[in-house]
Amino acid sequence: SQVEQLRYALEQFNEQYMQIVEFKWFLTSNGFRQLLALLGRNQQGIGTSSLAIWVKNCEALSISQQAVAAAAASSDVSQFIDAIYTKIDDVSGEFIDCEGSGLFKIQSCLNHSCDANAEIQYQHNNSTLSVVATRLISNNEVH
Repeated sequence: SQVEQLRYALEQFNEQYMQIVEFKWFLTSNGFRQLLALLGRNQQGIGTSSLAIWVKNCEALSISQQAVAAAAASSDVSQFIDAIYTKIDDVSGEFIDCEGSGLFKIQSCLNHSCDANAEIQYQHNNSTLSVVATRLISNNEVH
C-alpha cells in the first residue's frame, strides 16, 4: 500500500541519515498507523501567503504613497495587484500559499464544536497561531 511505502521510505531515511532513536517506534507498522491517526485527528493546517501580506501592506498605503507606487508600476495599484494575481493564476492556479500542518498541544484541546465560538488565525504570517473569538463568549460557556 502507499502508506506502507511511505512508512518504509521514512524508516530508511531515518536509518541512513537521521538516526533518531526516539523516532523508530513511529516507523513500525503499528506506530506509523497511530502517528497518521494522531495527525489526521489533531493537526492544524498552516497557510501563509507573502503575496497576501504584500497586498495588505499596499492597501494600507496613504494616497500619496499609492500614487508613488502607481507611477512605479505604470498603473493603478489595484490594477497592478489584479494583474499579478492573473499571472499567478495562469502559472499555478489558485494555489499561492505556503502551506503545511502542525500539531499544537493546547489548540488541539479546544473548540471541537459545531457552534464554535473561536477560530484559529495566523496573524503573524508564520506558524504562530492565535485563537480569536468569533462572537461574544460568556463566562460559563464551554465549547
